[in-house]
Amino acid sequence: MAPTAQQQLALRQKALEEQEKRSTTASGSSSSGGAAETVDKGNKRVAHQTAPAAATGGLVMPRVSIIPGHTNLGLAFRQQVVEKFVQIMSQMYKNPQEVNEKALQMEADIAKVSFHMVTYRNKSIQAIAHLKQQVSEASGAASTAATVKTEKSSAKELIVAPPKNGQPAPNSSTAATSAQKQNYSVAPTTSQRAFGGSDPKFWSDQDFHTAMRKYLLTEDVLVVEGYPLIQGKKIDAENRRDGIQQYIAMSGKITPERITQTRRNCCRCKKEFTVDFEGNYVNGEGGCVYHWGKAFSRRVSGEGIAAKRNCCAEDSASPGCQVAAYHVADTIPSLSGFVASQGVKAKPEHRHGVYAIDCEMIYTVGGMELARLTIVDRQLKCVYETLVRPKQRIIDCNTRFSGLKMEQFTGKLGTNSPLTTIKTIEEVHKDLLGGGLINEETILIGHSLESDLLSMKFIHRNIVDTSLVFPHRRGRPFKRGTTFLT
Repeated sequence: MAPTAQQQLALRQKALEEQEKRSTTASGSSSSGGAAETVDKGNKRVAHQTAPAAATGGLVMPRVSIIPGHTNLGLAFRQQVVEKFVQIMSQMYKNPQEVNEKALQMEADIAKVSFHMVTYRNKSIQAIAHLKQQVSEASGAASTAATVKTEKSSAKELIVAPPKNGQPAPNSSTAATSAQKQNYSVAPTTSQRAFGGSDPKFWSDQDFHTAMRKYLLTEDVLVVEGYPLIQGKKIDAENRRDGIQQYIAMSGKITPERITQTRRNCCRCKKEFTVDFEGNYVNGEGGCVYHWGKAFSRRVSGEGIAAKRNCCAEDSASPGCQVAAYHVADTIPSLSGFVASQGVKAKPEHRHGVYAIDCEMIYTVGGMELARLTIVDRQLKCVYETLVRPKQRIIDCNTRFSGLKMEQFTGKLGTNSPLTTIKTIEEVHKDLLGGGLINEETILIGHSLESDLLSMKFIHRNIVDTSLVFPHRRGRPFKRGTTFLT
């Protein structure tokens, strides 16, 4: 016969009293520095307080690297876990290099067996609790089941998983919910809170620059994501304009064969078309019929689940709803003529620059070329904006997405246009590097910034890519749109 409610309550009260006796006995046998305080009946009990973690002593934090097949795990989130490992292991080992190696190895082992962010977070919390237990045992402190449970709760507060579908996780702490509302994938660390408060608006430029460095892409990630890099030491010595050295770039996203081939695939209708060696269209290659919207699976009455286009609500396999005069390609005209911020020293007023960049590209006979460049600082103040005149003949301004019109490049729009300044790509390079706005210490922030830098013909290494800081829940090659981030 099942016990009644009163019997269950009595059994629970008896179990709590026995647990209290065991806790009191264990506290009396432990050291006075970390023992729980026993008080008289009826008074408020004071929970056991663990000793504060030892400082890292200026230890240089190691950087995590991308693991093939596990790009759905955010790099910033993994970096937070590594730093927590280093903080705890620095109490166990004296050699900083050994601490870094063991922390990186432990994090990599967890990442390799975790194919979902929830799995990775749970395994990291368990590892942190286990490390803290080892530190406690090594220092001679008594370790009980209640202490380990407290350590796990502390670890959960330090590491906050990225929000799912923009909503905070259930049963999350107040700090975690606040961080997710600010679109942070990692809870602010103690070092970040020391920068004049938890609100980044009150940080100095130097503090904000320092805080952003933890999100910088590593060299391996720059290569994997197709960011433009200097092709070894090969220099385009024929062109050196305004004292700025030009380079031949390389990118995993744009290969030389893709630029020089005469048979190309239209990036809108997916059909092949032919151009000559100068990029001009061969006769009879016009007429591009395409859908500008993406295909989404939705429930249709009488049809069940069907893939429909969000531009015209037609079936994804139906003929296009838009007609253009020419096919277009999403390549770039050339990998030469690139400039690099490497070796450009910072001026005092731009020493700790952190800027967000956005580019608008249009289609030319050579592919996609830069047409508009906008740069804002961390206060959302526009510090540089201009139209850029393409080198080759314009085919399509891609007005639906770029907002640009052909009249802006032909001078027929009039002086009432909000943006009338138009420059060449060489003049833009001179303004950015020669003017000192961007240097080798500057941090550039953007969403899938590799496409923008390729169109700008600009090589830079201090990159924060928001598509990797806030990864898609399904992993690569999927990326979250900027609409989700805003």
